[in-house]
Amino acid sequence: FPDLHMHIEDLIAEEDKVALRITISGTHTGPGAFAGLPPSGKRFQIQQMRFARFANGQMTESWAIIDMFAWMQQLGALPARGSGEALLRGH
Repeated sequence: FPDLHMHIEDLIAEEDKVALRITISGTHTGPGAFAGLPPSGKRFQIQQMRFARFANGQMTESWAIIDMFAWMQQLGALPARGSGEALLRGH
């Protein structure tokens, strides 16, 4: 992902916790495979939620929620949205 870009849409901090909503975009190019997929050259844009806890000025915990389903669809590893009905009918 040579052109990987992360844009913070929202950032909320309260006491020892921080929450972020991030848009991640880029192009799936080499070198090597990502999630078992060879480079496709396809662009993607996904959402991520990230949460962290801090103590003594250091991050002590971190969690991330990523829309992997949308990511795999955009990279061509899964059928695009709306194609489920056609798949069920065998078209």
